[in-house]
Amino acid sequence: GTTWLKAIVMMLALTSLVVAAARPRFGVFFEDVSSRGVDLFVLLDVSRSMLAEDVAPNRLERAKSDILDLLEKLEGDRVGLIVFAGAPVELVPLTTDQGFFRMVLDDVDTQSAPRGGSLIGDASRKAMQSMEERRDRDQVLVLITDGEDHDSFPEEAAKQAAERGLRIVTVGLGDTADGARIPRRDEDGRFSFLQ
Repeated sequence: GTTWLKAIVMMLALTSLVVAAARPRFGVFFEDVSSRGVDLFVLLDVSRSMLAEDVAPNRLERAKSDILDLLEKLEGDRVGLIVFAGAPVELVPLTTDQGFFRMVLDDVDTQSAPRGGSLIGDASRKAMQSMEERRDRDQVLVLITDGEDHDSFPEEAAKQAAERGLRIVTVGLGDTADGARIPRRDEDGRFSFLQ
């Protein structure tokens, strides 16, 4: 689960290097970078398929664990949380309060957003609406999903993000080609599987 985490950290480091290359005076540059923060929205898929157990303990819990690892790298930066399935719900606006973020994340489950589908484009657009444009900060959307999109035009949302200088990092969970059976507990506590 740390591969994508490393990729994000590398990407943020590369962003700093690009800024560095644009500034011939290194002393000034380092002061700028130390004061240049990150705004990062986590877009977390909470559709029912995230309960599949092809990664342990299941896709959703693995994603939550990886998000906690990412938080440690973003101390002092602003982080927000949007969950989505049939519609996106902003649970945490951009904040430096990691304690609040962790508390909300801990409670996230497949009931945290309206059911039905994975509307990736809608989640991306909601994050862009919630994130004021700031050229003095690196702005990133980390999209964590296990499935295909259901007609929410994610390509258009990605194009809008690019025009704003906003980076999108997509994290795929599970085997989306083969799929996996989703465990379901009935009223007696017995497990069965949804296909």
